[in-house]
Formats: sequence, structure tokens, C-alpha cells
Amino acid sequence: MPSVRKSYDEELLQLDTLLARMGHEAGVAIESALTALRNDDIELARSVVARDSQIDASEHEIEHRCLQLLLRQQPVASDLRKVSTALKMVTDVERIGDQASDIAELVLHLHAKSTDAVGVLEDILKMGDDVLKMVKRSIAAYVQVDLAAAAEAGERGQRGALSHVNRNSLIFHIVMPISQPGPHESVKKICSPPLDDIEGCFISFA
Repeated sequence: MPSVRKSYDEELLQLDTLLARMGHEAGVAIESALTALRNDDIELARSVVARDSQIDASEHEIEHRCLQLLLRQQPVASDLRKVSTALKMVTDVERIGDQASDIAELVLHLHAKSTDAVGVLEDILKMGDDVLKMVKRSIAAYVQVDLAAAAEAGERGQRGALSHVNRNSLIFHIVMPISQPGPHESVKKICSPPLDDIEGCFISFA
């Protein structure tokens, strides 16, 4: 019996490791997409789009392991909450990867100077950096079972640090001259839904 419990604990630990790795992959995708936007790096943007399949594969592997644990071990109490949380988190992290890929796709059709033209490139990058920090903190809080850090992350998200400050500033610069020909609509697509949706995912699993 002790050996069964030991094996079970090892599977739960592996689940944490896989989630942390997937969170890291999503974080790297966000960072790379923002770097591609900052530097107008087409090749890097393409690599972000290509690597999205790795995040999808991680999602499938974690879901499979969670279902195996539920069927074989029938976890209860804290173990059941852990597996259920992992199933919810993996969906949100996969969405973050998708949105990073969406930003990279837009970079392929939008030059960095276009964002400069509407005066929002630095604001977009700041917003993206804030999102990246939130994702990293939330994943770390889950893996380390840090309830205080998780509560703080959730509070920051609920306060709308991104949507109410950065996004309002971006919309002001983008929407005001929207009737004029130019890149405004493409720039707006970077901010909403991609960065906005990433914030929503982060709030969900924080």
C-alpha cells in the first residue's frame, strides 16, 4: 500500500512539472511574440506560430494524465482539487499560447513602424510585459502551493491593472484617428482580444 501511495504522489509531482513546463512554454511564446513586435522580426514571429503546436501537445498530455489519475486513483479532497485545477489551468495556459501565436501572426502583416505611427508601440510592449509577469507569478504560485501569492495575483487581475489603465490609453490613441487611412485597426487587434484575453486567462487560474 505505501508503494501505491508513493507512485501516486510521484504522478502528482509529474503533473506539477508538466504544468510548470507548459506555463514556461506559454511565457516564452508571449515574450517572443513581443520581441518580434518590438524588432519587426518576421522569422521570430514565424517561430512563435510554429511552436504553438508544442503547447497544444503539452495540453493533450496533461489532460490525458489527469484523466488517468481520475479513473485509476479516484482522488478525493485535496488531491481531487489539485487534478481538477490542473485540468482548468491547462485550458487557460493553452489559450495564452494561442493568443501569443495570434500576436505573432499579426506581426507578419504589420511592421513595427506602423505601431510607432499611432504612438502606441511602447504601451503595447508595457502591457505585454505586465501580462508576462502575471503569467509567471500565477504558475509559480500554483507549483509552490503559495496561497498568498495566488491571492495577490488574483487581486491584481481583478483590479484590472491592464484593462483599465494600459488598454484605455491604447484605445485613445487608436480609436481617435480610426477614420484616417493607416494601421490603427491592425494595432487594435494586438491589444484586443490577444493581450486582453491573456489577462482573462491569468485571472482565471490565479
